[in-house]
Amino acid sequence: MKKPGEDAGSSSTLAAPATPIAELGTLAAPAIGPAGTDATLLVSDAGVDRAPVANAAAPIDDQHARYERGPLLGQGGMGAVWLTRDARIGRRVAMKVIRGDEAQARGLRARFLREARVQGQLEHPSIVPVYDLGTSPDGEVFFTMKRVRGVTLSSVIAGHRAGDEEVMARYTLRRLLGAFTQICLTIELANQRGVIHRDLKPDNLMLGEHGEVYVLDWGVARVLRDEVDEDEPDQVQIEAALRAQDDQQTALVGTPGYMAPEQLRGGTVGPGTDVFALGAILYELLSFAPLFGVGSATERMQRTLDGVDVILAASKVEHDLPPELVAVCARATALDPAVRFASARELANEVEHYLDGERDLALRRELAERHLAQSREAMRASLDDVEAHKRALRETGRALALVPDHPEAREIIISLFASSPTAVPREVEDAIEQQRASQSRITARGSALGMVSMLFFLPVLVLFGVRSWGGLALFGAMTLGAVGVSFAATRRERRSSALIYLIVTFNNLVFALCSGIFGPLVLVPEMVITNTITFALHMDGRMRIWAIASGCLAVAVPVLLGALGVLPSAYVPSGDGLLMRPTWISLPPTATLLFILVGALIAIANGARSVAQVRDALTVAERRLQMQAWQLQQLLPERGEDAPKNPG
Repeated sequence: MKKPGEDAGSSSTLAAPATPIAELGTLAAPAIGPAGTDATLLVSDAGVDRAPVANAAAPIDDQHARYERGPLLGQGGMGAVWLTRDARIGRRVAMKVIRGDEAQARGLRARFLREARVQGQLEHPSIVPVYDLGTSPDGEVFFTMKRVRGVTLSSVIAGHRAGDEEVMARYTLRRLLGAFTQICLTIELANQRGVIHRDLKPDNLMLGEHGEVYVLDWGVARVLRDEVDEDEPDQVQIEAALRAQDDQQTALVGTPGYMAPEQLRGGTVGPGTDVFALGAILYELLSFAPLFGVGSATERMQRTLDGVDVILAASKVEHDLPPELVAVCARATALDPAVRFASARELANEVEHYLDGERDLALRRELAERHLAQSREAMRASLDDVEAHKRALRETGRALALVPDHPEAREIIISLFASSPTAVPREVEDAIEQQRASQSRITARGSALGMVSMLFFLPVLVLFGVRSWGGLALFGAMTLGAVGVSFAATRRERRSSALIYLIVTFNNLVFALCSGIFGPLVLVPEMVITNTITFALHMDGRMRIWAIASGCLAVAVPVLLGALGVLPSAYVPSGDGLLMRPTWISLPPTATLLFILVGALIAIANGARSVAQVRDALTVAERRLQMQAWQLQQLLPERGEDAPKNPG
């Protein structure tokens, strides 16, 4: 079985009709419209003229023996395209045919011949060349043309819209815009020769595999003047008859969504008509959505007549569109033809300027002024209005993105940074709370490790000799409680004030119980100081006050209870000295001295470590602030320095 596009090898065997594919001559996919139209919409007040056109063509030689038909490549309302072998030259061509009975019944023969002759006279690399025009013994009118391969622009747009990675990688915006400029120049040639295409749309534009671009389907083109040799009078008769036919019918020819308003009104068409369609196609290349939306033909035609705000439509697209090209689309699709580009070449030049890196600085400044106006309006609000301050920063930033050296925008953004809102934004409060929660977990982890280390001293104290097992048991139980509360705080995502209060309380109770070892004035003050400094550095308000107050109580209460006789006094005057009398353990001289020394050194190291952690955190914060300030300075250079130049 032969694949579409392959040579069938004999005219006696024809491939079964296949679904239209991209490998066509000038036949595009059928568009909406009544029967008898070829890839177009034909609306007429008088209906379609079914009578044949008199003297429409000169006699055409029979060339039946020359062509051997192969498989069907595609078909439309007016004809079909076959892959055909030209036996005389030995090459495969595309043959478009129209049956004689259909031509007589529908009055399409003249249009078919006009398509062949118009397409054949417009010699351009992007217009498929016509090789031959003739009739078969069966009465079929045909013309042959170059066989071309490629994909329609509509399928490329659909691939982008669907997120097809292969299509997106192969047909980048730059490549599509380059192809678009070739299309514009092709239409410029036709317009200069007096031909208006009238049915430009993505379905009628083809991209080849090797950079070729083709403008297809010239079947409804309007010829404004005759571009023929003087020795071809019959061609003059064809064009005159067709122009008269169109004028009498006030025909509306084209595809809704790409037809210019003057086409829909049945008015005079001209180069601006094709420019309008090109503008709609350009917008679809940028946004991958039709400018006049989807829906019925009537709805699209009404939106065309009402006009569409192209800039507003572009602002609703999910991805950013180049503002310069959006402005080009807006001008090309203006309701008034006099406002549009005077020619397709002018439209192509604007797109080429964009591709060459030329930016419309005036447009950027205009857009920047719009953003600055919104920024100034937001700045009039109270300093307590956080949303207004945010809006002012955002709009000023957008203005600077458009015009980096805009002096007023620089002054506004510096002013905004210098006058922060008095109210703290919710996002800032959440960030601060997260930071405090992280600091609380770090502090709780350090407290837990410190309490665990104190448990290791219990075996050493037992070796000293125990006088009160109950006291040591209470000390161990309170230390375990402090460890448990501290570890519980390390598991919390959010800061818990209650757990912080419990940690401080348990720790100071443990330190107060240490008075039973060497008294409340030996080692206990060092441990309390370290603990108080650690928590005071990471807490605020009443939590800090409680850390200081409970630390003082851990030292003062045991001294007071001993002085009142409620507890045995740990210190007894003796001659010229003060005798330390332990309550829970014995005090071997050498071991006791060593224990006190090690405890003092540990207290010093822990205190220094706590302060060093805070200092390191402050250093990191300072470095971040300085880096942010430096980056802002690069965005907002001093007036005496060279400002960044606009790339356009």
